[in-house]
Amino acid sequence: MSTDESTQQPAEEAPVHAPRRRYGAAALRGLTGLLVVGLAGGTAWAVDLLPVEEAGGGAAQELSVVPSSVDVVCPGPAQLADPDASTDPAFDPTPVGTVTAFGGVVLTPATVGPAPVRLLDGATPDGVTVTPQGGHGVARGRVTGPVTLAASPAPDGTAALGGAVVSTTTAGDLRGLAGASCAMPSAGQWLLGGTTTRGASTRLVVQNPSRTAAVVDVELWGPGGRVEAAGPTTMTVPAGGQSARLLESVAPEQRLLAVKVVARGALVTSYLQVGALDGLRPTGVDLASATSPATRQVVSGVTTTGPGAGPRLDVLVPGPEAGSEEAVSTEPVPVTVTVLGAHGRVFVPGAEQLEAVPGQLVSLDLDALEGGRYTVVVDAAVPVVASVTVVRPGTDGDDRAIVAGNVAPVPGTSLVASPAGVRRTLVLAAVPEDLSAVPGAALGTGVPVDDDGAPLAVATRRVEVDLVGVDGRVVATRPVDVPVGGTTVLGVDAAAPGVDVAAVVVRTVGDGPGVAWSLEASADALDGTADGLLTVLAPAVGDVVSRSVVVRPSQGF
Repeated sequence: MSTDESTQQPAEEAPVHAPRRRYGAAALRGLTGLLVVGLAGGTAWAVDLLPVEEAGGGAAQELSVVPSSVDVVCPGPAQLADPDASTDPAFDPTPVGTVTAFGGVVLTPATVGPAPVRLLDGATPDGVTVTPQGGHGVARGRVTGPVTLAASPAPDGTAALGGAVVSTTTAGDLRGLAGASCAMPSAGQWLLGGTTTRGASTRLVVQNPSRTAAVVDVELWGPGGRVEAAGPTTMTVPAGGQSARLLESVAPEQRLLAVKVVARGALVTSYLQVGALDGLRPTGVDLASATSPATRQVVSGVTTTGPGAGPRLDVLVPGPEAGSEEAVSTEPVPVTVTVLGAHGRVFVPGAEQLEAVPGQLVSLDLDALEGGRYTVVVDAAVPVVASVTVVRPGTDGDDRAIVAGNVAPVPGTSLVASPAGVRRTLVLAAVPEDLSAVPGAALGTGVPVDDDGAPLAVATRRVEVDLVGVDGRVVATRPVDVPVGGTTVLGVDAAAPGVDVAAVVVRTVGDGPGVAWSLEASADALDGTADGLLTVLAPAVGDVVSRSVVVRPSQGF
């Protein structure tokens, strides 16, 4: 694979973590000959990589340890695949500049330090302001490169933090909002939504916040199965830096493209920047975030302006890993697709089932959906990965939003940081385990009715939504009754008029199913298209990041 970008700078160690897992990090002292897990700077994943050896003659101790710091890594600004492609002023691909805004939040009782926002190399970025913590910790500002956000967990291990980056370009080849939430590093990720057909570009970016260089193996999958890349599929990502690849150079003319990233030596984050042109007309740009295989994938924040501008669902049943001796199955896997609208399930003819051959990326057109916001649930007997690509039509171009699927939500607290300069709409859906019991109606028929024609009521699930201002204080709390098996919205700007909302926190109340949600960010295009620019930000889940580790006295070396 050819490299379009690789950066490396001296860096102090940044802690890295696997998403939604429990972590441990502390210096374990006081036992002679004890295996010391060196987690300098709060790096908390070494205990997951070192097996605990059985040892006789000594009593094992189980210790609960809390890392001194946890962090998330944020994407860098959107950029042209080839900035020097045109020198003719009449065809300037960048008639306006790109503004990249960062937002971060750390919920109490976790705390922020004196410099919680840093560049990948450990330096402090210019232009980012951190609110002195009188409430929640908030960081805001414009950035010119990828950054990390760090927080110190509470003594009980509680840590809830999140960040997001949005690049805004109102005209030109990069016309659109390209945004994503920041992520915790892990050893492997799946990325869907890529395309490398004529006029399209997909840029893979891998980030490494640690002090150790990472070696990354990249696998590519398309509609025909595994893609044999026209070049090396191994990347070296420097410590405290990132590496990027243009996938059209190694996998051209792929209508659909999925990427698997597997890291060795250090944990990493990754994302795709996907953009396209139809001749000179831009057809959208966005960042595709990582996802993980699961038997249920929930895609929140699927929006459409109506028939003809419908979303596209991509689904992949992962095949055997590269080099595996396992035979590739050609037996199709039945996949159930459920669309949840404002009044419950929406029955879309021809779009409720699909067959997915393992290793072959398949798509499902949801173009018939009426204008509105939806939640798409994908179920299968085996783990799958899924994403939805949404199109927002405009006068001088279109925009796209790539929304990654997530595992089924669980009750609890989750949050999204909101960068400045966008309008915000909260999209929520309570997703019960059994979707077959949810009332539904055929596309275009409206509210579900019973056999006598009476409207069927949909149960609701109560959540409380905290809107956090730039000073870190909660400026408004709004109760929302979310339909169980349906999708509802809350206009964030209308719920807190005149307030620049820096973060949204959603808490489930009482018993009931988990609530899937996302934050839709929009802005006006230079051509006058209202809300013609679109991206969707996924929430981060607050959790306890302590971990129990078992240590045993050594029997000598």
